[in-house]
Amino acid sequence: MSWYKAFEKYYERSWKEVPAAEIDMLRQQVSALNEVSQPLASVVFIAHNEEKRLFSSLSSIVMNDKDVPFEVIVVNNNSTDNTEQECIRFRNDYPKANFLYIVEYQQGLSFARNRGIQESKGDFIIFLDDDAY
Repeated sequence: MSWYKAFEKYYERSWKEVPAAEIDMLRQQVSALNEVSQPLASVVFIAHNEEKRLFSSLSSIVMNDKDVPFEVIVVNNNSTDNTEQECIRFRNDYPKANFLYIVEYQQGLSFARNRGIQESKGDFIIFLDDDAY
């Protein structure tokens, strides 16, 4: 997806400096992304014993008003608490969310992040912690 390259020249500028016609074109192109089955962004949570805040974090991500298609991936890195049950609850409460739950058995943040990268389908990968809400 290269639609965003046309708007790089406006990076770090005020929206007031961008011509209205180009803003309208950007809105149309971003809206068209919603019709694409592949997500533009992958939001990856690495979870190790994160049952207390994970559901709230995931919920706040999918409840945001967004115009860009994205997926949410939780990589469970050998949790011994109820992290998996919280992900099941999230999937049940938000069945329309583009959500993937996976387990990475090799302990460590690097293994878990690499697994998240391997599983992601988005052009952009965003790593968030469970306290990002």
